[in-house]
Amino acid sequence: MGKSTDRKRMMDTITTTFLLALCLCVGCGGGGNSGAGETMDNAGAFEEPTLVTGPILSNVVVLAENAAQLYVTENEAHDTSVFWAEPVMGGVVAEIDLYTRQLDRVSGWQDKEKLIENSRYSTFAVKTDMANNVHLFWQTPGEGVYAKSRYNQFWQDTQLLEEGGACPDIATGQQSYRTAVVWCQSSRSLSFSEFLGAQGWSEPTRISKEEDAIGPTLGDTYGNAPVVAIDGNGVLTFAWSTTGANIKIVTTQYDETFSDPVTVYETGSFSTPDPEIFYSNDDKKLLVWNQLNGHSIDLMTSVHDGVNWRASETRLNSASSFHSIKANVNNNGTTFLYASTTGTGLTAELFYAFYNGVSWTEMSTIGETMNYGIGKIDEETNIVFYEEKNTTKARVIHSGSMTEPIDILDSRVEDINLVKLSDQEGMVVWRELLTVKAAQFSIPDDLFNRLE
Repeated sequence: MGKSTDRKRMMDTITTTFLLALCLCVGCGGGGNSGAGETMDNAGAFEEPTLVTGPILSNVVVLAENAAQLYVTENEAHDTSVFWAEPVMGGVVAEIDLYTRQLDRVSGWQDKEKLIENSRYSTFAVKTDMANNVHLFWQTPGEGVYAKSRYNQFWQDTQLLEEGGACPDIATGQQSYRTAVVWCQSSRSLSFSEFLGAQGWSEPTRISKEEDAIGPTLGDTYGNAPVVAIDGNGVLTFAWSTTGANIKIVTTQYDETFSDPVTVYETGSFSTPDPEIFYSNDDKKLLVWNQLNGHSIDLMTSVHDGVNWRASETRLNSASSFHSIKANVNNNGTTFLYASTTGTGLTAELFYAFYNGVSWTEMSTIGETMNYGIGKIDEETNIVFYEEKNTTKARVIHSGSMTEPIDILDSRVEDINLVKLSDQEGMVVWRELLTVKAAQFSIPDDLFNRLE
């Protein structure tokens, strides 16, 4: 991939900016619970990372041990909340306790706090809304969908949203204060609820009851689960797939009343489309899903032009496994990352494509991995951390341009989450086996000069 004059000038400007940020300040001092030599349960045990070359890591902190899963969210001020599950020792099989730790920009990492005790959850979701409230959702088989929210810095009581519910998905408005969660009901219809502040979550509202069954089966979290997204005007868009004579992907909008359901895609092939909704930088809706094509899976997309869904397009074909999709919305467009296995299913690949509001770039390969995280460097540039062959690497992505890989850690990590602290600062949170760690990172100037 060649370098244009404009692109080089832009990247040189970014390089100069980041020379000012070779050391980050969060957790370097300032009182609170930060500082070396404190116990892990207080502020984390500081240790030196095993560096190769690449983004400079500093203040590596052990946040938790015996962690089976990891979830991270941040608010507009870039205060960070980390959640993890710990198996209950000596308890019922599959029971867990859920813990959290908060990173305050002033006082550092706070003590860990137990939020959920002796739960048997099988699906979990977490989001921070525009008002800096944190929302947790989980599904307990045989019971239903639960919610727990931190409102005005205090955790509300756990709330059972609906008995028998499964597979919750949450969305918060990017320019509005609206927050909603949707789930699949055991009767195979869909319900949603909205956050009402001090009153907690609203009573469930039934979305639809189709003649075709609405997937998935209770407890299945891998395909057909409903999703929700909220645009800049606070309008909710729901998407789901149905099973019956044909497989359909259906959407509807809600702004005090429901619009008529629209079938975006229909096929006679058995598949688990697993639709996802994203928004572009100009607030266009982007629908992404899987489509079975013979013995392989295609990645499909459709764009809503403000009136109708456009004809679907194939972004990637010949994958062979269930995928994961992440996206970052920047001022200049939306960067999509897509992970899958290919061929016989033994080779993992991570791809990216960029949508500028009009057209897409071709899918480009980042590396051989299913394990990755994406974060913003600034409002037009992203950085991707990913694990490949027991080494953690990074690439910088700007529009359709991508740097060559650069090594960060000589170790295998999982559950990679990137947090933007400011335009010049970042933090990565990850899991190594059962240990959760966090570190600040800065960007070496030569990383921006490695465009392919």
